[in-house]
Amino acid sequence: MDALKQYQLLGRLLVYLEACGLESDAATFDTALRMLSDIPQSAAESQEFDWLLERIPYYFRIAEDALPKVAPPFQRGSIGYYAHGSS
Repeated sequence: MDALKQYQLLGRLLVYLEACGLESDAATFDTALRMLSDIPQSAAESQEFDWLLERIPYYFRIAEDALPKVAPPFQRGSIGYYAHGSS
């Protein structure tokens, strides 16, 4: 794997870990680097990040409910229309 690809994977992994609630400190960075070095050489390039995501529980302690949400919470809003019949 070339250096640019490793740098991109590292960035994606660190953003994901931060979204899970981990602090971006030296220990997190070092562990993420160790994860990158543990990627098997036989892994397909398109599946390297998936491999990293599957191995996160082996390298980091993350609460189950701390996983990033797929979408923001649903909230009702108003776009400024008045109720029918009111002035």
